[in-house]
Amino acid sequence: MGANASSPRWTDDPCGEQLDAYIRCATKYGGKEPEEYEEYCESERSLARFVSASAQEAHPVGALLTSSFGPFGRDHLIVSTITNQLKVTKSGKAGLDGLFPRKSTIPPELHLLLIEIKALEREAGDGASTLGIMAAAALQEMTDLHLSDGACVRLARALRELRAGSAWHHLVHETALRCNAVAPPNATTGVAQVAASALQGQFPPQQERALVEALVKWIAGAASNCGGLGAAAWSAASTADRLLVPCIGQRGPQVLGVSAFALSRPPMYRIEAQQGSARTQEVRQARFTVWLCALAAIEARDNAAVYVDSAESLEHAVAYSAARTVANLELLHTRAQVNLLVCTKVLHQVALDTCERLGILVVQSVSESEARDLCALAGTTPIVDTSVFSLLSESASVSTTSPFSRFVGRAARAAETRIGGSICVLIEGIKAGPASSEISCGQVLVHGPTLGLAKEYAASLARAARLVALWAKEFEASMKDTSRHAHHTLGHNLVAVGAAWESALASVLASMSTSASLERNTFEANAVLSVLRAAARAIPLALVPHDARQKLEVKLRRAELSEQEMFTCIRWDAAGQWALKETRIDSLGSDSAGRREPVALKIRQLERLVSFLEQTLRVDALILGANVAKK
Repeated sequence: MGANASSPRWTDDPCGEQLDAYIRCATKYGGKEPEEYEEYCESERSLARFVSASAQEAHPVGALLTSSFGPFGRDHLIVSTITNQLKVTKSGKAGLDGLFPRKSTIPPELHLLLIEIKALEREAGDGASTLGIMAAAALQEMTDLHLSDGACVRLARALRELRAGSAWHHLVHETALRCNAVAPPNATTGVAQVAASALQGQFPPQQERALVEALVKWIAGAASNCGGLGAAAWSAASTADRLLVPCIGQRGPQVLGVSAFALSRPPMYRIEAQQGSARTQEVRQARFTVWLCALAAIEARDNAAVYVDSAESLEHAVAYSAARTVANLELLHTRAQVNLLVCTKVLHQVALDTCERLGILVVQSVSESEARDLCALAGTTPIVDTSVFSLLSESASVSTTSPFSRFVGRAARAAETRIGGSICVLIEGIKAGPASSEISCGQVLVHGPTLGLAKEYAASLARAARLVALWAKEFEASMKDTSRHAHHTLGHNLVAVGAAWESALASVLASMSTSASLERNTFEANAVLSVLRAAARAIPLALVPHDARQKLEVKLRRAELSEQEMFTCIRWDAAGQWALKETRIDSLGSDSAGRREPVALKIRQLERLVSFLEQTLRVDALILGANVAKK
């Protein structure tokens, strides 16, 4: 079977030429060009030996996985002893993801299919990624079977042609037509409904399972010469459907999930080949592992904004998409151990509530350029903004080439209306332990334009915690003082951060100092919580001079803050006192006072982000001094 000259080409396909060469090798291996084919096989065997030797040289990493850059990047590897992953880093090369250990029984043609599956998953969006996950999981069960050259090449060609359309309904429709999926009538109906649906993610679970069944039977039918493939594929697909449910039909704000181990900065090693051996060197800059995903819950209740055939379908779409969003976040938190989400848009309330419950830190409204730079530094494929789904454009207007894209545009404008522009809200994430009165700040959600402003809010919360610790320490000392004078002088030792903070402190101190018995005036955790909550509400108002505070309160309620007012920040001066300073803070914390820096992320700026995260997640350590056991 010769190469198909009518196959579409993509200018952004970094593996196109090499894939063409591989297909030529596979299709011509009938005695015409055995030397080229043998050279390819030897190349694959050399990589496998190098990976094995590198892993043994670095650390015994259990189950080895090659990274998303595959066999095309052989300059160096990075091994994480925490995640047991072997990561290939080669700039500009994207290819095969080693979803299972290499085996000598895997024919080279199977790599053609895996390359296309991975490319489909990475390029065609979240809906296609489920196809990639299911197909890869099914093929994982086939590694001991011998696929014919022709079957592998046909599958690779079919997948490559499907990559021409990134829309989910087009992908499903073409999968059913081109691959002649053998499926029961209900499965065929489910695929048709998905293809005609304007809202991705509104189809019920039984139709979703039917879609998976169609895919599995397509794989089984295309490689029917392999006995027992259907049962093995079914087992793998059902396992993948149970563990990797997230991606079918979800579109929304692009989210970067940063794993927990990135915050603790475990040892990572670069492995370089040296004449058949491997040399390791610790890498200190590689601190992030980033995933790309999309979270989109349907919140609109108006048929004018959502394309559905009935009110019942709309209610189902709302409920189903909300449940799927919760499942996605729980999967990221439990299986991927993600504790930070960096989002290019403002997440909907379902996602925010779930993040707060799981203890995931959310930083929203990060610009597309910063997200791309963070992906580049982390070695992850950048976000792709397609012409059909312009979800990452700065404006709310999107292409109207499909009903779904029109819905996205309406949803974006509705989101802007709902939040009232770019405002910052500090969500309370403080809780008290029932036994030991321990206080911890486990959650800070930031609605706002930049990471720089989020850093200022995190720092302000930390300062408020230090003030509470100071108050608790002096109050505990005053409890031991026989004189009641200490209660009246306590307020002079505190640094005021706003009217609400002062009012809350005065109220708590007054109630404690006027109580009949000092023994009953033990330190209560809920009293500190009330002060901290008041401080959280007062901190934004403390960022401006007192005479403008009342005016700002009105603007804050009406969401009419100007850009300059939004970027008013508070800092420590040389004497350790509060100092007001108006400055422009960009999204990476750089100011405009002679130290303007480019928006592009650099290693030092990435370290700033790490510092901000550590500071935010360790606020509980700052208020440990406020813990006094109940008597």
